[in-house]
Amino acid sequence: KIFGNFYRTHNDSLDGTPRPAFNRERYEKSLFLSLNETHIFSPNKINEFKFGTIRYSGARPPDLPHPEIPLITIGPIATFGDSSWPQAWWQDGQNYQNIFSWIHASHSIQIGGEFRRDPTSNINTSNYIPSYLFSDILSFANDKPLQMTRLVNPVTGIPTTVKQRLRRI
Repeated sequence: KIFGNFYRTHNDSLDGTPRPAFNRERYEKSLFLSLNETHIFSPNKINEFKFGTIRYSGARPPDLPHPEIPLITIGPIATFGDSSWPQAWWQDGQNYQNIFSWIHASHSIQIGGEFRRDPTSNINTSNYIPSYLFSDILSFANDKPLQMTRLVNPVTGIPTTVKQRLRRI
C-alpha cells in the first residue's frame, strides 16, 4: 500500500499597523509532502516506511515604505515607523522512518529507526533603522528622546544585519 499527501500554500498579507502608510507586505510560502509505504511480506511480517518534508519560507519586500522615517514611540500616545529590516526566514525539515514488525508465536518484535533533519535560517534585524523613544509629547516636541537604539557594527560604526543558521540533526 502506498499513500501520499501534498499541500502547498502561498500567502501575501500586510503587517496590519494602525497607520496604513507604514503597512508592509509579508510573503509566505509553504510546501508539505508525505509518503507512506506499507509492505506485507507475509501474515506475520510487515514493513512500514514513512517520509515527510516541509519547506516554509517568508520575507518582507526589500524596500521599506518609508526608510527615512525611524521608529518613533511617544509614550503612552503613539508609535509609528519601523526599525525591523531586513527580514526573511527559511525552514526546511525532512523525516525518514522505517519500522519492520514480526510476530512469531507469542512474541512480537519491532525493529526500526528514524532520522530527522531541521535546518533553519533567518535574517531578522531589529533597529537597522534607528528607533527613538520619547517619554511624553513634550519631549517629542522638544526633540529630546529618552533613548535612541540602532544596531551597528562596533568596529566600523555602519548599520548591520543579523543572520542566523540553525541546524538540528
